[in-house]
Amino acid sequence: DRLHNIAALISPQPELVPHDRYISVHPVPSEPETIPGSEIHILVTEKARIGALLCFEELLPEIAAEASRQGAEVFLSLSNNSSFDNTKGIHLLSRQTILRAAETGTYIARVTNTGITQIVNPYGLVTAEAKPLSKEKLITEVSLSNRVTPYSQYGDTTMLVIIFAAWFCVLIMMRKQAPRYY
Repeated sequence: DRLHNIAALISPQPELVPHDRYISVHPVPSEPETIPGSEIHILVTEKARIGALLCFEELLPEIAAEASRQGAEVFLSLSNNSSFDNTKGIHLLSRQTILRAAETGTYIARVTNTGITQIVNPYGLVTAEAKPLSKEKLITEVSLSNRVTPYSQYGDTTMLVIIFAAWFCVLIMMRKQAPRYY
């Protein structure tokens, strides 16, 4: 009666690259019958170290950040968007992939059954995209990256420091421009 949300790596040459799997550590909260995995796991192939984001996990920056810290060179996001049908929800969900790519500085290939399938570069720019509810192949070159961005390393603390620094600069500029009365 219970299940896992799993991404499986099936190798054509298991003697060279063994079969592997990643079990979602944060499955959809509204599906209590889904058992979460115990750890974030990188899928290793002869070509790349792949970080997997399964469905709900693409909404959680900490999953991608941890996979990046573990050496993910590229990400694969697998998402079932059928419950959103053809609503604006599928467009909003695809924006999360853009954020994860920019946060990790890594290419992400997002594959969906009914939503927006896309490939996003490390700067958050969509390099290839399929229309919702269509069957299309997306082909593009990606480069692998094993660098860990400040956001992946420190999370939201990075943004708080940037916001504080910008606020401090604005205060200094306002003080310099304020009229002085002698």
